[in-house]
Amino acid sequence: MSDDTLRTRIWREEAEADNPFAARAAYCHGYDVYGEMLGQARWADMLYLLFRGEAPSRAQADMLEALAVALANPGPRDASVHAAMCGGVGGSRFLCALAAVVDPARITAIINTGDDDWFHGVYVSPDPDIVTYALAGEVDLIEEQIRFGAVRPATSSEVCGGIPANTFPNPTFGH
Repeated sequence: MSDDTLRTRIWREEAEADNPFAARAAYCHGYDVYGEMLGQARWADMLYLLFRGEAPSRAQADMLEALAVALANPGPRDASVHAAMCGGVGGSRFLCALAAVVDPARITAIINTGDDDWFHGVYVSPDPDIVTYALAGEVDLIEEQIRFGAVRPATSSEVCGGIPANTFPNPTFGH
């Protein structure tokens, strides 16, 4: 095996004695990567060193890191952040607030369907329903009608023909 070693101004490695494919030491612009930098240098420190050939000051590394975050974070108007997890009334209210500041056509709602089930022959999807009502502006109207007695929600025993929902066996709920 020949001693042909590839070296650059930026990077130099020293191979392990028994394995030429494993580095015993690595240097970036003369800085000992394993001894001085590994576990101590931030990403911004290493990037600055690679491009400038010298370690950055604390202020330079902080500025580079802030710039990287600013470039990587597209902000609320980017389509990649127009998704909302929606569960129940709280999620529907959040989705309405998001739709007030972002074009609703660009929002993706990820809605909980874990509570969906068949009741009295009707498939009920409580969370998709409340999100739909909220986006249509109907939630406040429904709450107001309930509060002022225009609509009275049915109790479980009324729905079940006088049988409380927690009665076992309960033929209405299948248990």
